[in-house]
Amino acid sequence: MALPDRLVGWLTPYLAGRPVTHGLAEGLRGLILDGRLLPEVRLPSERALAEALGLSRATVTSAFDVLRGEGLLRSRPGDGTRIVLPSHRPYADPDGVARRGDAIDLTAAVLPAGDAVDEAMRHAAFQLSPFLTGAGVHPSGLDELRAVIADRYTRRGLPTTGEQVLITSGALHGWNLLLGAVASPGAHILVEQPTYPSVVDAVLAHRLRPLPLPVDEDGWDVSQLSSNRAALAHLTFDGHNPTGRWASDAERGAVLAALPRSTLVVCDETLVDFPHQAVTGTPTAALTGRTVVTLGSMSKTFWPGLRVGWIRGPVGLVSRIAAVRTGVDLGPAVVGQLAARHLLDRADQLLPARRRVVAARRSALLEALDTAGWPHQRPGGGLSVWVDLGGISSTDLARLAPEHGVRVTPGPRFTVTGTHDRHLRLPFVLPPATLADAVRRLSEAATRAGRARRPSRQAPYSSWVV
Repeated sequence: MALPDRLVGWLTPYLAGRPVTHGLAEGLRGLILDGRLLPEVRLPSERALAEALGLSRATVTSAFDVLRGEGLLRSRPGDGTRIVLPSHRPYADPDGVARRGDAIDLTAAVLPAGDAVDEAMRHAAFQLSPFLTGAGVHPSGLDELRAVIADRYTRRGLPTTGEQVLITSGALHGWNLLLGAVASPGAHILVEQPTYPSVVDAVLAHRLRPLPLPVDEDGWDVSQLSSNRAALAHLTFDGHNPTGRWASDAERGAVLAALPRSTLVVCDETLVDFPHQAVTGTPTAALTGRTVVTLGSMSKTFWPGLRVGWIRGPVGLVSRIAAVRTGVDLGPAVVGQLAARHLLDRADQLLPARRRVVAARRSALLEALDTAGWPHQRPGGGLSVWVDLGGISSTDLARLAPEHGVRVTPGPRFTVTGTHDRHLRLPFVLPPATLADAVRRLSEAATRAGRARRPSRQAPYSSWVV
């Protein structure tokens, strides 16, 4: 659908029951801050938009003037009117995770380790002795762990050998290794918007250029993918973080078909063990003839403190990454890998209980949100829900929430462009009673945040997000 037609559908609801100029400006502002209109997108001319909406040109001009005054639009002779947002990203506070205090922390979408991890670490300590006679350095990872991971992929329908698996210090570490091994300086990297913040942070740290792929209630927007020239595409089809979307096989196929063959597809399966519905479980790499690299991790399934993840891909690429990584690190700690192997050997027995815990906590959070009257997308998987705050700025809410005893991460932290200020990620990893209390406290903070005249475009408070 062409942009003018989409604008008509998006903006028409804002034009009824209020001054038209005010409604049009409010509608466009919301589309910009929510990320549906991306920076540098050229809007239809004032005359064309007026005709499409059935308004006078003077009304459209007045609405544009309001947004130009707010710094959201830029008009230049010969270039038309384009979307503008601040070029910076909301900063990450590296001490945020450590500064817990007594506040309810909703910045971390991770489950407690539990007894299984404790037992696995004790088991690993007993298994360590044979490795102490050597250097303890394994740049590709322990062969025993690589074999276990390969077998798990094979049982899911993706035949895999140990040589196709490289052990990393988590999925984010794997993403960084891929960027360093594959992408040339200045290359474009396609990332979902919204997405896990560190995905974008890594792209910027490598001096690469992130391109946002919108993900909303309708799924992945493939309308502009064929024209992009991204070197890599980072996709999270299984429990998308933060929205919780779980892509069907057809949706995956549509995205892959729309991407140029020159783009290396990287599928992040960090949350693959937590579907909230019946799924095939087949890895995306098994659904296509093109090269797909898969990232995996122990962090969400068991515990981030293990610092164990992996890359699964073609042998040649995996070997290339292993060669490059020796300039960065020499592989994860042996004891963590031994613990990971112990847990994965028993995953089929351990996961049902963890999934029941997640299901109960998800239900508790959704019930609390429904009671509070906060719209949200029902997650198809993962560990978080993406809440629609309506006219409330999540930046303002994140700033005020600690005064009410709760910490949250504002929506713009999950974007490339600083948009989605009307959205908030809420993890459901804490006990049900705690989640209900957190929503009550957030509702109190939201009442104060709602007094702001319009959504903020800058995030003065954010945290290191996990």
